[in-house]
Amino acid sequence: MEQTKQSIISTLAYYHALRVPALTFPEIFYYLTPLDGVPHTPSFYMVKKALDILKKEKGGNLISSGGYYALVGLGNPQKRIEDMQNQAEKGAIFSRVARLLLYVPYVRMVGLAGSLAINSARPESDIDVLIVGRGGRIWTTRILVTLVTHLTGKRRYGAHVTNRICLNHYVAENTLSEPRLIPLAHTYAQTLLYWRDKHTSDPLTSNPWIHHMLPNAHLMRSYVHASATSATGLLGKRVVEKALDYTVGPILEYMAKKYQTRRIQKNLGGAHPDPLELVLSDQELRFHYPFSRSKDAFLTYKKT
Repeated sequence: MEQTKQSIISTLAYYHALRVPALTFPEIFYYLTPLDGVPHTPSFYMVKKALDILKKEKGGNLISSGGYYALVGLGNPQKRIEDMQNQAEKGAIFSRVARLLLYVPYVRMVGLAGSLAINSARPESDIDVLIVGRGGRIWTTRILVTLVTHLTGKRRYGAHVTNRICLNHYVAENTLSEPRLIPLAHTYAQTLLYWRDKHTSDPLTSNPWIHHMLPNAHLMRSYVHASATSATGLLGKRVVEKALDYTVGPILEYMAKKYQTRRIQKNLGGAHPDPLELVLSDQELRFHYPFSRSKDAFLTYKKT
């Protein structure tokens, strides 16, 4: 029971660092974070009992209201309820842009991530999108996705943040099964799938390392269903990909990588970000520099 109580406290502390002010009982169960990487799989009953004990403990760590739980002095159940009211407009914007992105060459999956995916977006929040691209074409995928999103007028850049699409995470489809860190396990567990190519695996249900870190997360897999896709549009996308592959595709990927890497390194000005802040490789592109809530959350989790 003590291990379950500490896991609950660590999970709430982790999500508080992600600016999620409170969690429901099912969310706590599904996202229950193991201590020191050791899997912990208590039953629904045990988690509920541990929550009740934490609430009743004198000078305890837990408060609850309206079905939401938070840490005393940190979280705010009422704030989470208020955040729920910010979802509709942002969700509509995501759907309009995502409907276009699924037809972009080399895109294999489009997912809704970040605060909006866990119903905790604030009025000023942006809209985080996770893109899975074809292996060997991740740099080209980023350029094409950025271009299409910019043309919609909804790409986040500079001071344009609120209700803008934040393209901060790209992963190549052939690397989704590689072992990762706890923050990335949470990222994949939270992501709502909008569209996925039939030949691309669901990163949550197909990766054993996520199940090892978050044993219950797969039980609540959620989807944001795409509108009916156009068979003609998807066929056209494949034709364009084949045409690029047999002509300028490899050169375009090389040039895209060279140009983007040089520009990013110039903007860094010699800084060397943590892997949770910035990753640049042929398998993954992750941009959370100079501030990463996942890094803050991970450090908070390690301290609790």
